[in-house]
Amino acid sequence: MSHDAEMDAAMARIGVLRFRLDEKEAENARLKAQVERLEKTEESLHNTLNQYALDDMRLQAKVERLERAGDLMLKYACANVTYPCYATMAKDWLSAKEGKQS
Repeated sequence: MSHDAEMDAAMARIGVLRFRLDEKEAENARLKAQVERLEKTEESLHNTLNQYALDDMRLQAKVERLERAGDLMLKYACANVTYPCYATMAKDWLSAKEGKQS
């Protein structure tokens, strides 16, 4: 093989390698962009989850306050309401605390 033919073959291999390198660099850039998008999505989901946890804690505290208020009202009713009416109120309140329909 002549020197010119060897140079042409080497240049052809360099061209193929350059093409493959360009493909890999483009793939690498695409993957980096995808990682950035996923990181932003993960951060957003984490923030949303934290907000849901805070909302859940506030709602649990509210339910506890309402249950205490209901218990106090039932206690007051026990002292001030006649038995048949009180029994119905107590039954309804205890069902409501368990999440049942009265």
